[in-house]
Amino acid sequence: MMAMSQRRPSSTGRIRLTISFDKSDYDRLKELADSHRPRLTLQYVVEYAVQVLLERGQDPQFARHIGTPMPNEDIDGHC
Repeated sequence: MMAMSQRRPSSTGRIRLTISFDKSDYDRLKELADSHRPRLTLQYVVEYAVQVLLERGQDPQFARHIGTPMPNEDIDGHC
């Protein structure tokens, strides 16, 4: 995944970020968004994931593992 950001906030106070995903990760995100009812946008799904990461990143145990490759399990450690 690669990201580039626009440093100047927009009139809404938000900063634009462009992200490139591996095709398989993009497909999984799209499937997740499309399978939800009502359908979600990819922007919403990614923003939600970032908010969860920022919230969980407050926990020193979680933050310590950021950047460490994860085994085939979800973020909470469950298969």
